[in-house]
Parts: sequence; C-alpha cells; structure tokens
Amino acid sequence: MKKIFFYLLTSLFLGSLILYLQWQAGHITLSWGDYQIETTAGILFLFLITFFIIFNISSQFLSFIFNWRKYNQARHRKKIPEVILATFTALERGLPKIALEKAKFIQKYSPTAGLGEYFEAMALMALNDDEQAKTIFKIMTTFKGVEYLGWQGLSRLSLKEDRQAQAQAYAEKALQYFPDSPCALKIIYEQAQALGDYKKAEYALSQLKKIGYFGDDVMNEKKSALFAGWAKSLEGQQSHKEALSRAKKAYRIHPGIEEGKILAELHIKLNHRWRAQFLIKHLWKRSPDQELLQLYIHSVKPETPLKAYEAIQKLTAHNQEHEVSLVVLAEAAHKANLWGATQEYLHQLAKVTKDPLTVKNLEKKFSQYNALN
Repeated sequence: MKKIFFYLLTSLFLGSLILYLQWQAGHITLSWGDYQIETTAGILFLFLITFFIIFNISSQFLSFIFNWRKYNQARHRKKIPEVILATFTALERGLPKIALEKAKFIQKYSPTAGLGEYFEAMALMALNDDEQAKTIFKIMTTFKGVEYLGWQGLSRLSLKEDRQAQAQAYAEKALQYFPDSPCALKIIYEQAQALGDYKKAEYALSQLKKIGYFGDDVMNEKKSALFAGWAKSLEGQQSHKEALSRAKKAYRIHPGIEEGKILAELHIKLNHRWRAQFLIKHLWKRSPDQELLQLYIHSVKPETPLKAYEAIQKLTAHNQEHEVSLVVLAEAAHKANLWGATQEYLHQLAKVTKDPLTVKNLEKKFSQYNALN
C-alpha cells in the first residue's frame, strides 16, 4: 500500500512539473551537426524521463538474460532440502530408481560437493550395484567437509555384506570427521553390542542421548537392554557380582519382566534367596509364566512335593485367579497327592480359561502320571 501511494505521489509530481514547464514561454533548440530540433522544456523533460524508464527496464532485462544461470541455480538450490527429504523417502519406500534421479538433481545444484554423490551411492546400494557404490564412497572420503559421509557409506555397505567389525571400524572413522554423526553412532552402538563390546556400545548410546537421537522411553529401553545383555555376558564369564551390578541398572532403568528374570537368576546364583523370591513374587503378579516358576522353585529348594506346593501357594497368593497360577497350583497339588485340591483348582481353571482343551489336557496329563506311578 505504501509503494502504491509513493508511486502515485511521484507520478503526480512529475506530471505537474511537466505541465508547469510546458506552460513556460520560449523554446529549446538542440543542434547536432546539420540537424536542429526545437522543442519546449516540458516535452524535453518528458522525453528524458521516458528515456530513463526505458533504459532502466532494458538494463534489468539484460541483467536477467546475462545472469539467467545464476538465477536458475539459486531457484533450484531452494529446492535442495525438499529434494533431500524426497530422496530419503524414496529409499525408505524401496524406490531406488526415483532416489537415483533425485540424487542427480542434488549433485547438479547442491553447493555442497559430495552430497549428491552420497545419495547416488545409497541408491546404487539399493539397486545392488555395490561395487559402483563402494567406488563413490571411497572417492567421497577425499571430499573436504563431507568425508564422514564417505566413511559412513562404507560402513553401511559393510553391514549389508555382513561384515560387522569392518562396519564398526568405518563408523569410527566417520566420527573422526563428524563426532555427532547420528548414523555412525547408531552403527557403533548396535554393532558393538552385537559383538559384545558393551563399553563401546554404552559410550555410543550416551552420545546418542546427548544429541537427542532417541526419545526418553526408547532410550530407557535401549539402555536397559544394553545392561541386561552386559549382565548375561558377565554371567557367562562367571563374573557374577559385576553381572549383578549391570542387571540392577537394567531393572532400575526399565523394570520389565525379562530384566527382572535376569536379576532374579543372579540373586539366586549369589545365594540372595530372599531377594530373589521377593522379586519373583513381584514379577508373578504382573505376568506369571513357567520360567518364573522354575526360578522360584530354584530359590526355595523344597525338599518334598508338599513343601513345593506350599511354596507355590505363597508365590501365587496375590494372583491366584490367573490361568497360569491355577495351572501350576493344580500340578503342584497333584504331585503332592492332594486330590481334592487338584480337582478344586481344575474346577476354577475351567471358569477362567478361554481354551476348553486346557483342563482336558491337564486331566490327561494327570491320568498318565497316575498310570506310571
């Protein structure tokens, strides 16, 4: 609105000035060789203004023609972020040919040398042209500023070829150029964990947390899984105390059933029987299963079938109506020769089970046991 007002005022001023000059007496004579032009001051001023406007428009037009490539490049560069996103989407959806086409566009117009080549190599990998992709990735390791993309690409290629140690080495090389590379850190975390190098995996995971790669819930699950795997590894090395420390961390971060089982098993091995039993009872309330039952029996070490039945009664006390609780109670009562209790549990089980074969299978199992004994 301001511009329109400005142009109107300017036009009004110039028009008034031209009329004023036109009304003035006298003429202006312009001589050029044998030619003479006689005109009024108003007409001359109008001619000069018209000439200036035409000159200005012509200059801008010629500038646009001569700088067309520059303008075109700038116009396409604005599309680079959008094209990069489209390339990622095409790769994720399994459309490597489209990704390759987009990569050529990035390669042509991106101001960052090597960026287009990276996406081209990724598309070639998806098309199973691994040798060509490897060649491009290796060349990229010499491109200043994007060396990490070359090493990162070689790491991805090594993963595809199932060379985990090599993939980890390439990812570590990428981190030398870009310490916060999410892709390289994720590869190191996953491969180090798979190879049993839990210290390195823990460090990579802490860096991923630092850059906010995972949300809090996902991060807790991954940290817990890392410490749980670490605990199992140390347990296999007979380092039970260190294993217990890792298992406690895993359960504290993410108190899941599997983490709880690992911790309970280590408590049993270190003869922490009461701690193991308390934990198993807590887990049984949440999700009873046969594995928890075996851990509990192992911690109690009952001397007779009757004592085993009494121990299982304590285990199932807070979740006795659950189908699994009724099954284990019926089995324990049967082994202790408590026929009335066995029938009562079978009767309760028939009310809660969704599978009518459950009770029949148990009765068949008990009949076979009686026949053998």
